[in-house]
Amino acid sequence: RRTTQGVFHVAEGGAPVPSPLKGKVRRITKDFVEILALDADGKQVRIVFGNLDPNSNLKPGSSVSAGSTLLGTVRADDAPLRIRAFQGSTPADPQDYIQFQDQRDNPLTLPPVLRP
Repeated sequence: RRTTQGVFHVAEGGAPVPSPLKGKVRRITKDFVEILALDADGKQVRIVFGNLDPNSNLKPGSSVSAGSTLLGTVRADDAPLRIRAFQGSTPADPQDYIQFQDQRDNPLTLPPVLRP
């Protein structure tokens, strides 16, 4: 039995996805970007942004800055942006590292997704 973990964020296809945190690009494929960052305790965390068309200027090892580095754009196939976090190989709640906001900059708490 397989479980999907993380949060899904519905956004219009083509919407820009800026990096929400400072870190380095670990991996890039045709539909996801993985970033390595440090948490508040200095431990390494991996954040994976899926269902997006990656920024062609990013390469593994590229530095990203919070709010100013474009990771890519949301895919146009109506798939929601998928955000997952890991401490080592252990899944973590992305909201421990990223603050989600509505259009008026009010904080949002998204329910974590656990589904078979």
